[in-house]
Amino acid sequence: MEQTNTLLAQIKKVEVSPFVWTRIQQKIAQPMQEPFSTTWTYAIAASMLILISLNIFAIEKDTQQRHKQILKNMNLMTDNNLYHE
Repeated sequence: MEQTNTLLAQIKKVEVSPFVWTRIQQKIAQPMQEPFSTTWTYAIAASMLILISLNIFAIEKDTQQRHKQILKNMNLMTDNNLYHE
């Protein structure tokens, strides 16, 4: 404990530029800047929603086509027509 106190007693004050305090006050006074505005946030969210919807639609359509192709390859009926006209 005494060793810690002696080390702390040896610490000297650092000389600071006189303009540091004014710079700190200016930084505090500046309003916080948002990285994105709310309109950009909504626009990005809407575009991502559209992209996800299109992907789901494409995957679903592709899956249905694969099922039809598999059924056709197995010579199974893919429709309800009993007679070929």
